[in-house]
Amino acid sequence: LARCSALLLADTTSYGQPPSYPSLGAAALGQPGHLMAWFGLGAMTLGVCGSYVTLISTTLADLTGWSSKLWVLLVFPPLVATSCIRRMNNLRFTSAFGTMALVAAVAVTTYDAAVNEPDRNENLLELPLVELDTFPLFIGNIGFLYLISTAILPIAQSMHEPARFDSAFTASVVFVTILNLSFGIFAWYRFGGSACKIDDHHVGAALGCVQSNVLKNLEPGVVTRAVKALVVVDIINTCAIFTFPMNEALTGALLGEGTGRLHYWKGNALRAIVIASISAIAYFLPFFPLLTGLTGGLGNNILGLILPPVFYFRLQLKRGYWKRSLGSYVGGTKGTDTPEQQGSVWELVSLAGVLCFGLAFLGLTLFSFGKAIWDQLDH
Repeated sequence: LARCSALLLADTTSYGQPPSYPSLGAAALGQPGHLMAWFGLGAMTLGVCGSYVTLISTTLADLTGWSSKLWVLLVFPPLVATSCIRRMNNLRFTSAFGTMALVAAVAVTTYDAAVNEPDRNENLLELPLVELDTFPLFIGNIGFLYLISTAILPIAQSMHEPARFDSAFTASVVFVTILNLSFGIFAWYRFGGSACKIDDHHVGAALGCVQSNVLKNLEPGVVTRAVKALVVVDIINTCAIFTFPMNEALTGALLGEGTGRLHYWKGNALRAIVIASISAIAYFLPFFPLLTGLTGGLGNNILGLILPPVFYFRLQLKRGYWKRSLGSYVGGTKGTDTPEQQGSVWELVSLAGVLCFGLAFLGLTLFSFGKAIWDQLDH
Protein backbone atom coordinates (compact mmCIF):
# COMPACT_ATOMS: atom_id res chain seq x y z
CA LEU A 1 0.00 0.00 0.00
CA ALA A 2 2.86 2.37 0.76
CA ARG A 3 4.40 1.53 -2.62
CA CYS A 4 1.05 2.15 -4.35
CA SER A 5 0.84 5.53 -2.66
CA ALA A 6 4.36 6.42 -3.86
CA LEU A 7 3.47 5.40 -7.43
CA LEU A 8 0.39 7.58 -7.39
CA LEU A 9 2.29 10.59 -6.07
CA ALA A 10 4.97 10.10 -8.72
CA ASP A 11 2.53 10.05 -11.63
CA THR A 12 -0.34 12.38 -10.76
CA THR A 13 -1.53 14.97 -8.29
CA SER A 14 -5.20 14.69 -9.19
CA TYR A 15 -6.20 12.25 -6.45
CA GLY A 16 -5.35 14.33 -3.42
CA GLN A 17 -2.30 14.89 -1.26
CA PRO A 18 -1.71 12.54 0.38
CA PRO A 19 -3.68 9.70 -1.28
CA SER A 20 -6.29 7.83 0.75
CA TYR A 21 -7.34 4.20 0.35
CA PRO A 22 -10.39 5.14 -1.80
CA SER A 23 -8.29 7.42 -4.02
CA LEU A 24 -5.80 4.60 -4.58
CA GLY A 25 -8.68 2.31 -5.54
CA ALA A 26 -10.04 4.91 -7.97
CA ALA A 27 -6.62 5.45 -9.54
CA ALA A 28 -6.10 1.71 -10.02
CA LEU A 29 -9.54 0.37 -10.96
CA GLY A 30 -11.87 3.34 -11.29
CA GLN A 31 -15.23 3.28 -9.53
CA PRO A 32 -15.12 -0.46 -8.66
CA GLY A 33 -11.74 0.01 -6.98
CA HIS A 34 -13.03 3.09 -5.19
CA LEU A 35 -15.98 1.13 -3.76
CA MET A 36 -13.88 -1.91 -2.84
CA ALA A 37 -11.44 0.28 -0.94
CA TRP A 38 -14.28 1.94 0.96
CA PHE A 39 -15.72 -1.48 1.85
CA GLY A 40 -12.34 -2.79 3.04
CA LEU A 41 -11.67 0.37 5.03
CA GLY A 42 -15.09 0.26 6.67
CA ALA A 43 -14.89 -3.46 7.47
CA MET A 44 -11.44 -3.03 8.98
CA THR A 45 -12.36 0.01 11.08
CA LEU A 46 -15.66 -1.30 12.42
CA GLY A 47 -14.39 -4.82 13.00
CA VAL A 48 -11.04 -4.00 14.62
CA CYS A 49 -12.29 -1.26 16.88
CA GLY A 50 -15.50 -3.15 17.63
CA SER A 51 -13.31 -5.99 18.89
CA TYR A 52 -11.23 -3.54 20.89
CA VAL A 53 -14.24 -1.94 22.54
CA THR A 54 -15.58 -5.40 23.37
CA LEU A 55 -12.29 -6.29 25.07
CA ILE A 56 -12.20 -2.94 26.90
CA SER A 57 -15.76 -3.26 28.18
CA THR A 58 -15.48 -6.91 29.25
CA THR A 59 -12.14 -6.29 30.97
CA LEU A 60 -13.50 -3.28 32.85
CA ALA A 61 -16.58 -5.31 33.77
CA ASP A 62 -14.29 -7.95 35.31
CA LEU A 63 -12.45 -5.24 37.26
CA THR A 64 -15.52 -3.41 38.57
CA GLY A 65 -18.42 -5.85 38.52
CA TRP A 66 -20.42 -3.43 36.40
CA SER A 67 -22.16 -4.47 33.20
CA SER A 68 -19.98 -4.67 30.09
CA LYS A 69 -22.71 -2.89 28.14
CA LEU A 70 -22.59 -0.02 30.60
CA TRP A 71 -18.84 0.22 30.05
CA VAL A 72 -19.38 0.40 26.28
CA LEU A 73 -21.30 3.62 26.96
CA LEU A 74 -18.80 4.95 29.52
CA VAL A 75 -15.74 4.55 27.26
CA PHE A 76 -17.49 6.31 24.38
CA PRO A 77 -16.32 9.86 25.37
CA PRO A 78 -12.58 9.03 25.65
CA LEU A 79 -12.71 7.11 22.36
CA VAL A 80 -14.31 10.11 20.64
CA ALA A 81 -11.72 12.44 22.18
CA THR A 82 -8.74 10.41 20.89
CA SER A 83 -10.34 9.97 17.46
CA CYS A 84 -10.52 13.77 17.09
CA ILE A 85 -6.72 14.00 16.89
CA ARG A 86 -6.04 15.29 13.38
CA ARG A 87 -2.39 14.36 12.83
CA MET A 88 -0.93 10.87 13.02
CA ASN A 89 2.29 12.38 14.43
CA ASN A 90 0.36 13.50 17.51
CA LEU A 91 -0.58 9.89 18.23
CA ARG A 92 3.03 8.84 18.75
CA PHE A 93 2.87 9.80 22.43
CA THR A 94 -0.30 7.82 23.16
CA SER A 95 1.06 4.97 21.05
CA ALA A 96 4.32 4.90 23.02
CA PHE A 97 2.41 4.91 26.32
CA GLY A 98 0.16 2.13 25.05
CA THR A 99 3.18 0.08 23.97
CA MET A 100 4.77 0.40 27.42
CA ALA A 101 1.49 -0.73 29.00
CA LEU A 102 1.35 -3.73 26.67
CA VAL A 103 4.98 -4.71 27.35
CA ALA A 104 4.26 -4.61 31.09
CA ALA A 105 1.19 -6.81 30.60
CA VAL A 106 3.15 -9.35 28.51
CA ALA A 107 5.95 -9.45 31.07
CA VAL A 108 3.58 -10.11 33.99
CA THR A 109 1.64 -12.75 32.02
CA THR A 110 4.89 -14.50 31.08
CA TYR A 111 6.02 -14.50 34.72
CA ASP A 112 2.65 -15.85 35.87
CA ALA A 113 2.87 -18.64 33.28
CA ALA A 114 6.43 -19.46 34.37
CA VAL A 115 5.68 -19.83 38.08
CA ASN A 116 2.54 -21.96 37.59
CA GLU A 117 3.60 -25.50 36.78
CA PRO A 118 1.35 -27.16 34.15
CA ASP A 119 -0.75 -29.98 35.57
CA ARG A 120 0.42 -32.69 33.15
CA ASN A 121 3.45 -34.79 32.32
CA GLU A 122 3.92 -34.36 28.55
CA ASN A 123 6.60 -32.04 27.25
CA LEU A 124 6.23 -29.36 24.61
CA LEU A 125 7.15 -31.66 21.70
CA GLU A 126 4.39 -34.13 22.64
CA LEU A 127 1.59 -31.58 22.29
CA PRO A 128 -0.46 -31.62 19.04
CA LEU A 129 0.83 -29.35 16.28
CA VAL A 130 -2.66 -28.68 14.86
CA GLU A 131 -6.13 -28.80 16.40
CA LEU A 132 -8.62 -28.61 13.57
CA ASP A 133 -11.60 -27.52 15.69
CA THR A 134 -9.83 -24.29 16.77
CA PHE A 135 -7.68 -23.77 13.66
CA PRO A 136 -10.04 -21.20 12.04
CA LEU A 137 -9.96 -19.15 15.25
CA PHE A 138 -6.17 -19.30 15.20
CA ILE A 139 -6.01 -18.19 11.55
CA GLY A 140 -8.37 -15.29 12.17
CA ASN A 141 -6.44 -14.10 15.19
CA ILE A 142 -3.14 -14.27 13.29
CA GLY A 143 -4.76 -11.96 10.72
CA PHE A 144 -5.93 -9.71 13.54
CA LEU A 145 -2.39 -9.54 14.92
CA TYR A 146 -1.11 -8.01 11.67
CA LEU A 147 -3.98 -5.60 11.06
CA ILE A 148 -1.59 -2.70 11.61
CA SER A 149 -0.72 -3.21 7.93
CA THR A 150 -4.09 -1.64 7.14
CA ALA A 151 -2.86 1.63 8.68
CA ILE A 152 0.13 1.77 6.33
CA LEU A 153 -0.92 4.88 4.41
CA PRO A 154 -1.26 7.37 7.28
CA ILE A 155 1.79 5.97 9.08
CA ALA A 156 4.04 6.12 6.02
CA GLN A 157 2.77 9.55 5.02
CA SER A 158 3.45 10.92 8.51
CA MET A 159 7.12 9.92 8.48
CA HIS A 160 9.84 12.53 7.99
CA GLU A 161 11.45 10.15 5.50
CA PRO A 162 8.67 8.04 3.89
CA ALA A 163 11.23 6.28 1.69
CA ARG A 164 12.51 4.50 4.82
CA PHE A 165 9.08 3.08 5.64
CA ASP A 166 9.77 -0.33 4.05
CA SER A 167 12.85 -1.04 6.16
CA ALA A 168 11.22 0.25 9.37
CA PHE A 169 8.04 -1.74 8.75
CA THR A 170 9.90 -4.96 7.90
CA ALA A 171 12.06 -4.75 11.02
CA SER A 172 8.96 -4.09 13.13
CA VAL A 173 7.04 -7.05 11.67
CA VAL A 174 9.98 -9.43 12.18
CA PHE A 175 10.42 -8.32 15.79
CA VAL A 176 6.68 -8.54 16.57
CA THR A 177 6.46 -11.98 14.93
CA ILE A 178 9.34 -13.40 16.98
CA LEU A 179 7.98 -11.86 20.19
CA ASN A 180 4.43 -13.11 19.65
CA LEU A 181 5.50 -16.61 18.62
CA SER A 182 7.71 -16.91 21.69
CA PHE A 183 5.05 -15.53 24.05
CA GLY A 184 2.23 -17.50 22.43
CA ILE A 185 3.97 -20.87 22.45
CA PHE A 186 5.21 -20.43 26.01
CA ALA A 187 1.82 -19.34 27.38
CA TRP A 188 0.04 -22.04 25.39
CA TYR A 189 2.26 -24.75 26.85
CA ARG A 190 2.28 -23.49 30.43
CA PHE A 191 -1.45 -22.82 30.63
CA GLY A 192 -2.67 -26.10 29.16
CA GLY A 193 -1.57 -26.84 25.60
CA SER A 194 -5.08 -26.57 24.13
CA ALA A 195 -7.72 -23.90 23.60
CA CYS A 196 -10.64 -23.60 26.00
CA LYS A 197 -14.16 -23.83 24.63
CA ILE A 198 -15.62 -20.50 23.54
CA ASP A 199 -18.39 -20.76 26.16
CA ASP A 200 -15.92 -21.61 28.97
CA HIS A 201 -15.90 -18.61 31.34
CA HIS A 202 -13.62 -20.00 34.07
CA VAL A 203 -10.50 -18.06 35.08
CA GLY A 204 -7.13 -18.94 36.64
CA ALA A 205 -3.88 -20.67 35.72
CA ALA A 206 -5.03 -24.24 36.48
CA LEU A 207 -7.77 -24.51 33.84
CA GLY A 208 -5.82 -26.96 31.71
CA CYS A 209 -6.57 -24.87 28.60
CA VAL A 210 -5.84 -21.41 27.21
CA GLN A 211 -8.69 -18.91 27.17
CA SER A 212 -9.36 -16.80 24.07
CA ASN A 213 -8.17 -13.85 26.17
CA VAL A 214 -5.03 -15.06 27.94
CA LEU A 215 -5.61 -12.55 30.75
CA LYS A 216 -8.29 -14.93 32.00
CA ASN A 217 -5.55 -17.48 32.66
CA LEU A 218 -3.86 -15.19 35.21
CA GLU A 219 -4.36 -15.96 38.88
CA PRO A 220 -6.78 -13.41 40.39
CA GLY A 221 -5.13 -10.71 42.48
CA VAL A 222 -3.89 -7.15 42.59
CA VAL A 223 -1.23 -7.70 39.93
CA THR A 224 -3.74 -9.26 37.56
CA ARG A 225 -6.06 -6.30 38.03
CA ALA A 226 -3.19 -3.91 37.27
CA VAL A 227 -2.33 -5.85 34.11
CA LYS A 228 -5.92 -5.67 32.91
CA ALA A 229 -5.98 -1.93 33.54
CA LEU A 230 -2.77 -1.53 31.50
CA VAL A 231 -4.27 -3.51 28.62
CA VAL A 232 -7.32 -1.22 28.63
CA VAL A 233 -5.02 1.82 28.40
CA ASP A 234 -3.12 0.22 25.52
CA ILE A 235 -6.25 -0.61 23.54
CA ILE A 236 -7.86 2.81 23.93
CA ASN A 237 -4.69 4.36 22.50
CA THR A 238 -4.42 1.77 19.74
CA CYS A 239 -8.04 2.28 18.69
CA ALA A 240 -7.20 5.89 17.77
CA ILE A 241 -4.67 4.65 15.19
CA PHE A 242 -7.17 2.31 13.53
CA THR A 243 -9.93 4.91 13.31
CA PHE A 244 -7.56 7.48 11.79
CA PRO A 245 -7.64 6.25 8.14
CA MET A 246 -11.46 6.04 8.13
CA ASN A 247 -11.87 9.43 9.78
CA GLU A 248 -9.56 11.16 7.33
CA ALA A 249 -11.13 9.49 4.30
CA LEU A 250 -14.65 10.37 5.44
CA THR A 251 -13.70 13.97 6.17
CA GLY A 252 -12.10 14.36 2.75
CA ALA A 253 -14.99 12.72 0.91
CA LEU A 254 -17.89 14.45 2.72
CA LEU A 255 -16.43 17.76 3.86
CA GLY A 256 -13.48 18.38 1.54
CA GLU A 257 -10.59 20.62 2.50
CA GLY A 258 -11.24 23.35 5.05
CA THR A 259 -9.72 25.17 7.99
CA GLY A 260 -12.61 27.04 9.62
CA ARG A 261 -14.17 26.32 13.00
CA LEU A 262 -17.38 24.99 11.40
CA HIS A 263 -15.40 22.54 9.27
CA TYR A 264 -13.47 21.41 12.36
CA TRP A 265 -16.61 20.65 14.36
CA LYS A 266 -18.28 18.91 11.42
CA GLY A 267 -15.20 16.68 11.30
CA ASN A 268 -15.58 15.97 15.02
CA ALA A 269 -19.23 15.03 14.45
CA LEU A 270 -18.22 12.54 11.74
CA ARG A 271 -15.68 11.01 14.10
CA ALA A 272 -18.31 10.69 16.83
CA ILE A 273 -20.60 8.87 14.36
CA VAL A 274 -17.79 6.42 13.51
CA ILE A 275 -17.17 5.71 17.21
CA ALA A 276 -20.92 5.32 17.79
CA SER A 277 -21.05 2.69 15.01
CA ILE A 278 -18.09 0.88 16.54
CA SER A 279 -19.69 0.98 20.00
CA ALA A 280 -22.94 -0.42 18.58
CA ILE A 281 -21.06 -3.48 17.30
CA ALA A 282 -19.48 -4.02 20.71
CA TYR A 283 -22.84 -3.51 22.42
CA PHE A 284 -24.86 -5.95 20.31
CA LEU A 285 -22.11 -8.49 19.38
CA PRO A 286 -19.99 -8.85 22.54
CA PHE A 287 -18.09 -11.94 21.36
CA PHE A 288 -14.45 -10.90 21.49
CA PRO A 289 -12.75 -14.09 20.20
CA LEU A 290 -15.16 -14.40 17.30
CA LEU A 291 -14.99 -10.71 16.40
CA THR A 292 -11.18 -10.72 16.37
CA GLY A 293 -11.07 -13.79 14.17
CA LEU A 294 -13.71 -12.52 11.76
CA THR A 295 -12.06 -9.11 11.58
CA GLY A 296 -8.65 -10.65 11.01
CA GLY A 297 -10.00 -12.75 8.18
CA LEU A 298 -12.06 -9.94 6.64
CA GLY A 299 -10.28 -6.64 7.29
CA ASN A 300 -6.72 -7.91 7.03
CA ASN A 301 -7.50 -9.86 3.88
CA ILE A 302 -9.19 -7.05 2.00
CA LEU A 303 -6.84 -4.19 2.83
CA GLY A 304 -3.75 -6.25 3.60
CA LEU A 305 -3.72 -9.11 1.08
CA ILE A 306 -6.36 -8.82 -1.67
CA LEU A 307 -6.47 -5.18 -2.74
CA PRO A 308 -2.75 -4.21 -2.50
CA PRO A 309 -1.49 -6.65 -5.19
CA VAL A 310 -4.41 -5.73 -7.46
CA PHE A 311 -3.84 -1.99 -7.01
CA TYR A 312 -0.08 -2.37 -7.47
CA PHE A 313 -0.47 -4.41 -10.66
CA ARG A 314 -2.92 -1.95 -12.18
CA LEU A 315 -0.94 1.17 -11.27
CA GLN A 316 2.25 -0.35 -12.68
CA LEU A 317 0.40 -1.55 -15.75
CA LYS A 318 -0.55 2.03 -16.58
CA ARG A 319 3.13 2.98 -16.38
CA GLY A 320 4.20 0.18 -18.76
CA TYR A 321 6.08 -1.55 -15.95
CA TRP A 322 5.11 -5.07 -17.05
CA LYS A 323 6.22 -4.65 -20.69
CA ARG A 324 9.25 -6.93 -20.37
CA SER A 325 7.48 -9.74 -18.49
CA LEU A 326 4.13 -9.71 -20.32
CA GLY A 327 5.21 -8.35 -23.70
CA SER A 328 2.39 -7.90 -26.18
CA TYR A 329 -0.25 -8.94 -23.65
CA VAL A 330 -0.20 -5.51 -22.05
CA GLY A 331 -0.09 -1.97 -23.25
CA GLY A 332 2.82 0.37 -22.69
CA THR A 333 5.49 2.27 -24.48
CA LYS A 334 6.88 0.56 -27.55
CA GLY A 335 10.57 0.21 -28.18
CA THR A 336 13.48 -0.70 -25.96
CA ASP A 337 12.52 -1.43 -22.36
CA THR A 338 13.46 1.22 -19.84
CA PRO A 339 14.18 0.43 -16.16
CA GLU A 340 10.61 1.51 -15.43
CA GLN A 341 9.29 -1.25 -17.76
CA GLN A 342 11.20 -4.22 -16.37
CA GLY A 343 8.79 -5.83 -13.95
CA SER A 344 9.78 -9.49 -13.56
CA VAL A 345 7.70 -12.64 -13.91
CA TRP A 346 8.62 -13.56 -10.31
CA GLU A 347 7.12 -10.29 -9.13
CA LEU A 348 3.88 -11.18 -10.91
CA VAL A 349 3.97 -14.66 -9.37
CA SER A 350 4.40 -13.20 -5.89
CA LEU A 351 1.48 -10.82 -6.45
CA ALA A 352 -0.71 -13.69 -7.63
CA GLY A 353 0.35 -15.81 -4.67
CA VAL A 354 -0.54 -13.12 -2.14
CA LEU A 355 -3.90 -12.54 -3.86
CA CYS A 356 -4.81 -16.25 -3.94
CA PHE A 357 -3.78 -16.71 -0.31
CA GLY A 358 -5.94 -13.75 0.68
CA LEU A 359 -8.98 -15.06 -1.20
CA ALA A 360 -8.63 -18.54 0.35
CA PHE A 361 -8.08 -16.99 3.79
CA LEU A 362 -11.20 -14.84 3.30
CA GLY A 363 -13.39 -17.77 2.31
CA LEU A 364 -12.27 -19.90 5.27
CA THR A 365 -12.77 -17.22 7.88
CA LEU A 366 -16.13 -15.98 6.55
CA PHE A 367 -17.54 -19.51 6.63
CA SER A 368 -16.04 -20.55 9.97
CA PHE A 369 -16.78 -17.40 11.92
CA GLY A 370 -20.15 -16.75 10.36
CA LYS A 371 -21.21 -20.19 11.56
CA ALA A 372 -19.66 -19.67 15.01
CA ILE A 373 -21.33 -16.29 15.55
CA TRP A 374 -24.67 -17.73 14.42
CA ASP A 375 -24.28 -20.58 16.92
CA GLN A 376 -23.50 -18.05 19.69
CA LEU A 377 -26.58 -15.98 18.86
CA ASP A 378 -28.71 -19.12 18.65
CA HIS A 379 -27.69 -20.06 22.21
